[in-house]
Amino acid sequence: MRAIEGYEIGPADTSTILAPSGLNPLHIGEQNGRLFLWAEVAPEAPVTSYVLHVVGTGKAAPEGAMHLGSVVTGRFVWHIYMEKR
Repeated sequence: MRAIEGYEIGPADTSTILAPSGLNPLHIGEQNGRLFLWAEVAPEAPVTSYVLHVVGTGKAAPEGAMHLGSVVTGRFVWHIYMEKR
């Protein structure tokens, strides 16, 4: 069985989430002033650490990380990257 789960992206430049392995990112967005990643997961899969990077426009993108999407919040545009640990 697969399910859609939401994961809050911390306010720091880099944050770690724990989620089932095989996470399939679906959407990056803002909800109630906070950034979230929504992903399709297999809840029964072993848990894995994923590192999320929040990068402002014009800043260096993390080497080797996968771009998940970009979010506009007011006058800022944030670009979210993910790497599996």
